[in-house]
Amino acid sequence: MNLDDIEKTLNIPEKLFFSIKEVSKILELNASVLRYWEKEFQIIQPKRNQFGHRQYRRNDVLVLGLVRELLYNRKFSIEGAKQEIKNITSGKKSVKKDEIPVTENHPVSQSVSQNWELQLNQIIRSVETLIKDIEVAIQ
Repeated sequence: MNLDDIEKTLNIPEKLFFSIKEVSKILELNASVLRYWEKEFQIIQPKRNQFGHRQYRRNDVLVLGLVRELLYNRKFSIEGAKQEIKNITSGKKSVKKDEIPVTENHPVSQSVSQNWELQLNQIIRSVETLIKDIEVAIQ
């Protein structure tokens, strides 16, 4: 499970920022649930506009979609979901045995796959950091 999987399941419009009402509608959740998850999951930190209203980025919506998947569909506890998100963002792969394709059972395939995922996650984190720096610079 990763953010690409979540994106495929959600119908997210192509725009830069989303209000809490829009995110609530996309994820089919109450706004109060989104506000609660902000307190529980440090990774969810929407920006605020000049009026103090939340402005969620596309990545925020995807992370919230992941939280929803973990809590509602996979029946994780809050702590379990936090750990799973930590595993995903640190590049650790946490899949069930029946989710591993047969071709990945070869040690070389596993090593290449894990390295590729780790590198991709590092690139994503670098791009996200760059975007945050640009947003701070233009404010």
